Amino acid sequence: VFEARLAQLERENGALKLQLAKTAGGRSRRSPAGISTWGPSKNMSVSSTALGVAGPLVVLGIISAPEYLERRLGIRHSWLQWANVKSGHIGASFVVRSGNSPQWLDQLLDAEQERYNDVVRAPTVAWNETRLRGPVLSLAVWLQYAVVHHSSARFIGKMDDDAFLHAGDFERLLRTVAASPLSTYLYMGAMSW
Repeated sequence: VFEARLAQLERENGALKLQLAKTAGGRSRRSPAGISTWGPSKNMSVSSTALGVAGPLVVLGIISAPEYLERRLGIRHSWLQWANVKSGHIGASFVVRSGNSPQWLDQLLDAEQERYNDVVRAPTVAWNETRLRGPVLSLAVWLQYAVVHHSSARFIGKMDDDAFLHAGDFERLLRTVAASPLSTYLYMGAMSW
């Protein structure tokens, strides 16, 4: 069932890409289509050294609930295809809560990880945690993970799976900020409580 749904979503996404390309008159700032293989797995991670760069400028944890496969596919087929993401300057992984998940969900997440190699599972956060607590707890897992597994990254970031990142502008902004002597400790974004 998972493979059939995944194939259907990829076909729909391919048709959408074609329609967008026609609308833009063939002008695209994105790199050619393909599946990004950047990202940590529970068994291995791609090091920035293996990608030919000294270390990523930033690694992003994209917080996603287990049921949002469509959102993850949308991101994989849009901004994760930009050249600066594929080259390793911007790293991205989906952080998916999976604590006490049923067997069928484990199988789905395992298949997704095997296919895309960009899922960081949050086994200490219940798979069915509330929409208020789930993302916050998943963020804590991501930050703990990123500090250990991406220590060469200049910045560690978080975003939600319903946001779009203009990877080119984001990299330019971070390079400007990184050049500042005040960039040792930095918070960018909105904060509310």
